[in-house]
Amino acid sequence: MTDMTKRVAVPTTGDTLRKARDQIMALNDKGVANIELHLGAIKELSRTNLGEVVVQNLTSKLMVTNRHREETPSGKERFGFFGFSEPERLFYLKRMVNIADMVDIEMKFYTPIRSTNSRGKEIVSVHLRTMPTRMELLAAYDSATAIKGASFVKICPTGSSWDDALTMLQFTHLVTEANEKPVITPLMKAENSAGRFSEAVRVLNVFYGSAITFAKDGETGSAPGQLTYGDMLRAFERVQEIGVPKIMETDAVQLEEYSKRMFKGILRED
Repeated sequence: MTDMTKRVAVPTTGDTLRKARDQIMALNDKGVANIELHLGAIKELSRTNLGEVVVQNLTSKLMVTNRHREETPSGKERFGFFGFSEPERLFYLKRMVNIADMVDIEMKFYTPIRSTNSRGKEIVSVHLRTMPTRMELLAAYDSATAIKGASFVKICPTGSSWDDALTMLQFTHLVTEANEKPVITPLMKAENSAGRFSEAVRVLNVFYGSAITFAKDGETGSAPGQLTYGDMLRAFERVQEIGVPKIMETDAVQLEEYSKRMFKGILRED
């Protein structure tokens, strides 16, 4: 079975240049395959000090995100600063494209990142505060893949139930089976919703083809529903022990029961 640890990305949450840089070095030393640098969380970031966050000779791949204020996980400043004007926000992304392995750009505010070294790096992302139907997810995916610069497509809705988790995993499977452009499919967890459905999607989506899944460093994450990096790896091992469900033949109740087995001894009941 494919080594799924290579598909895990851990976002930075440091709100200073030093904290972000130290977190990148620590995650790299831990062997995390992908590190997502959240520029919007760094309050002191400026055009003159951007280079201070760059770490040389990383073995981890570096993803860079500078999320538009409207596309933060809760539609407000959930964490970090996000105090940039739009020209500034895009300036930082364009400066980082020659250093980063991937750059995340929202479809709603898409501007091509023109660079001699940008080919194959752009993640075009769609963040939704609701849970679409499977057909609506496929339509969002088609819209993002139509953007010429897109190398990856990230579809990230907000769910509140096991039915939503099942929809997301089936969508991931269908897109992957169709051999379309690589997809990234996290599911954010709606406020006041119960159950480990979001966490289950973040573990299982890579087994159905998601190119990346997101875990957190310690207790502080960048979006609702993230597991710690260690819990993610333990859950991967459990899935390999008990087998991967045939997702197109699975219903929401069965998915929830499967996830209880997957998380037993790893996560407490929610």
